[in-house]
Order: sequence, then structure tokens, then C-alpha cells
Amino acid sequence: MHDQAITVRFPADAPYAMLADQRTLALVAELHEQFAPRLLDLMEQRRQRQNAYDNGDWPHSIPPVSTDNWLAGGAAQVLRDRRVEWHCSADDDSLPEALYSAASTVVVDLCELLPVDGAALTALAAIHRALKASAQLPRNALIFGMRELCCREPLMLWKTAPAHAALVDVAFFLGHSAALQDAICLKLSQLESAAEAELWRDILKYLESAGIVAPDQINATLAIETVPAVFAIDTLMYALKDYVAALTLDHSSCFASLVRAFREFPQFVLPDLSELTGSTHLLQRWEILLVQHAHRRGVLAIGSPARWQARHADRDNRFFGRLRAENERQIQAGFDGIGVADEVFVAAAREVFDRLMPGQHQLHQLRGDMHIVGADLLQVPKGKITESGLRACLAVALQGLLALAEGRSALILDQRRETPASIELAAGQLRHWVSHATGVLDDGRIVDEEFFQGVLEDEAAKLDTVGIDVAERAQCLSDFVLGRTSAAGLLPNFA
Repeated sequence: MHDQAITVRFPADAPYAMLADQRTLALVAELHEQFAPRLLDLMEQRRQRQNAYDNGDWPHSIPPVSTDNWLAGGAAQVLRDRRVEWHCSADDDSLPEALYSAASTVVVDLCELLPVDGAALTALAAIHRALKASAQLPRNALIFGMRELCCREPLMLWKTAPAHAALVDVAFFLGHSAALQDAICLKLSQLESAAEAELWRDILKYLESAGIVAPDQINATLAIETVPAVFAIDTLMYALKDYVAALTLDHSSCFASLVRAFREFPQFVLPDLSELTGSTHLLQRWEILLVQHAHRRGVLAIGSPARWQARHADRDNRFFGRLRAENERQIQAGFDGIGVADEVFVAAAREVFDRLMPGQHQLHQLRGDMHIVGADLLQVPKGKITESGLRACLAVALQGLLALAEGRSALILDQRRETPASIELAAGQLRHWVSHATGVLDDGRIVDEEFFQGVLEDEAAKLDTVGIDVAERAQCLSDFVLGRTSAAGLLPNFA
């Protein structure tokens, strides 16, 4: 199927084929004609920025905040209460339930899906069905997250290359769902510069001018979770000041960005995954800086989502204490909301807010008591590298690759939902440990190539996956850890 420069590579009976009508494909083509060259230039700027980081040229100080007293466009009334957000799977069972749940808002973020062919398009179709079925009923607001700017959609071609996933996502979502919602709530993830924020601003303005959405209908949540972005929060917000309604972050994405940015430097080697929590100095400073910027400009600050999921047969207190403690910490930091990944945690999170923050938000908390400097944002957490921690990283990375090979877009390990960011973080840590002399276990053993390969083979032997070549997936992980391939070779469809 063709529409101008867009070629669709899925069959007419695919579960998402109904979204690919001529009007929507024409919009995808228009967005590519207007913005794809710019997007490609921005990806080249990312590569140049990474080269600069590799050579030791990275940000050391936070630019002064503009003294102009501008405020962001402001959230729609439906988005003023985001105390408990349910990060929900986009399927025909979970999403309708979430839209009528006790959560404040519902988040469906395509960045949280493993990059399996068709997974994002399947999710878009499920979103459309759920919104259409509930169009005349009171429901929670839906916040929709597009895939990252660096991602591609392999089932659609622009000219001869895979289409830019973010452009496909925004066209499919708005083309079919804009009329079903009073307010359009979008989430923009993994931005690295004001120029990338300006690209999204211009895309949204183009969609307004084309009549796809009405002026003032769009509100954006801006995720601050990369090293370049955390040093430029105010400039990113200013570029999107007509749209931004909230700032947020994801802990795994923050640490994955840190490992990616400083891959060449042993002083940035991180400890075990279990020690990379919200209590670390680095994350606390990222969070407080985010709250300061958000509240200064009149927008909400939403904390990192808790990824735990409870089994129906085991819905006990295993995670509830940890959730409450993390929720209390984030409220004290100044956040206006938190995300959960399972409906069973919605009530527990809301109880903490009712006790500590009964109002809709705490925009008055400007956190002027804290002075954050550039060194705070790069202070690597102290801790141990252990064999159990090494095996935990291997479990996340290797089973993530197996899930991809099996065509699964979600991975649950030890009742925690893993995402592309957490898989990249686990694999990135392994690569960092093997590459640098600081990769030493707490018992003195060096994590060199030989030791890593031995543990990898041991972990791979424990996996019994019918129909999937575990050895092939283990080799793929080994190639990345040993520097033979890039992250694009590890997670497909990332440019």
C-alpha cells in the first residue's frame, strides 16, 4: 500500500490496518516531508555530542535560569490532578479498566514497549478502540507517549527507509483520537536539546494549523531523563512553553543515559542495579532540580514510576512498604504525582497522597532551600559490584533479548516490568564493567572478558526457551558488551 512517499509493509488484515487509511497515511507523509530532514540533522547532532562526551567535553555547570517570569501554557483542568498515574498496558483488557479506575490519569507510553515489530501499532489500535468505546462516558485522562526520536517503524517506509516512529505515532494517535478527547495529553521522552524540543513544538503547531487538533487542545509532559536535558531544563521548557503541562523522569532512563554518555570513563562506572535507587545523591538532585524548574514555571512535577507488578495469587505486602516509602520520599521532594504499573498499587499510592498532600498539587513548593550545582548531577553513586549484581544485569539484558526474539513486547522479571531503558542500562553496566579497570567485584575478582563470558554462559545455560536460540541471543549480548556492536545492534529499530 502506498501513499505518496509512504509504503505500508503489513497485510490488510493486520489488527492495526484500519488505522492506515488514506487520510492518516497522507498525514504521515506530510510530517515526514516537513520534518524528517530536520530530525535526521538532530540525530547527527546527537552523534556529534556523544563524540564530544567521549573526548571529555561534557557539561560541568548548570546555565543560569532566565529571570523572565514567564509561565508555561498551563495544564488543562483535567490534568491538574495527577497524583496517581497508572502506567497501563495498551490492550483490550487493561486499558478500558484503567480508564475507569481510581487512578488520577492513565499513561500509555510506547517507549515502555520492547521494540517488537507491530507492537506499537497494535497498542495504537487498542487505544483507539478504548477511547471510541468510552467517548460519551466520564473517564480518566489518557496521557500518550510517542516513541523516541531515534526510533524507526520497520513496518512503514518513508521513501526507501523505515519511517520515523515518533512521526508515525503522533499521526496515528491524533489522526484517529483527537476528536475523541477534549484535551490531548502527549508525553515527549528522551529529548537531548532545545533544538529537539523546538522540533516537537513545530510539529504540534503544524498539526494545529492543519486542523488535526484545535489550538490549546494539546498539553505535553516533558521527560527530563538524559544528561544533556538535565543541564538545559529551562531552555527545553521555553521551547515548549505553549504546550508543557508537566515535567517527569524515569530512574532507569536517567542512569541509562549516564552510562551511555560517559561510556569511555572509568570514574562513571556504576554499582549494582539494586543500589541505583531514588535515595542516591545523583537522582535526588536530578529530581529536586526538576521540581524547581517545573514549579517555577507553573507546571506539575511527576515522579519516576514504580515498575512493580503484583501477581493475583500473591498480592501481599511485598512491595507495598517500598511503594509507600518511595511515594513519601517523592512528595517530600516536591513532586505532585507518582506512577504505578499495577492497579493494586493505586489505592496505596493515593492513601499516601491523601495523608501528606491532600490537595491536587503542591506548586507552591519551589524548593528554594536547595542549591544544585553541575557536580551534583554527575555524582556517581557509591556502592559495590557483586557477582549477584552481575548476574542480575545478565538476567535483565539476556531475557530482554529473548523476549524480543519471541516477539513479546513486555518483560516481567521478579514482578518488575522491564523496559527498553532498563535493558539498555543493564547491558550498558556490563559493558562498562568489562571495559574499565574499576569493574571489580567486592571480593576482588576483575570483571574482564574471560570472567564475563564464563558467567554469561552459565546464565544462558539456565534458560530453557523452546524454539529460541539462547546461544544466539547470548552472542548478541556478548558482542555489545565487548564493544563489537552498538546499542542499535542490541535493540532493533533504534537509529
